[in-house]
Amino acid sequence: MRTPSVESPCRSRSRAEAAFAIMRALLKGQLLWPYDGALPLDALEALVDAPPSVVTHALAQLGDEGVVDVDRAAGTVRLSAEVLRELRAGPPTLH
Repeated sequence: MRTPSVESPCRSRSRAEAAFAIMRALLKGQLLWPYDGALPLDALEALVDAPPSVVTHALAQLGDEGVVDVDRAAGTVRLSAEVLRELRAGPPTLH
C-alpha cells in the first residue's frame, strides 16, 4: 500500500521558485495598476512566501537579467521597461 507523500510544512521556496513567484506578483500588479505596477519591497517576503535571503537573491538575479527594476530609495520593485514592451508587443509571429 502506498502512502500519499506529504510535503514538509518547513519546506521553503527555492531561489528559482521565488523568482517565478516575484514575476507572477509583478504581472498581477501590472494588470491591477497598469500605470504604477510597482510593489513594495517589504511586501515581497509575504507575497512570495520565502525567507528574506531567498527573495533578495531572486531579486538580484532578476535585476541582473533585466527583468525587474529595483528602486531601493522608493522601496519598490517593478517589471523593467524592456519586459513591459515585450509583453505589449505580444508573441513573435512565425512566417
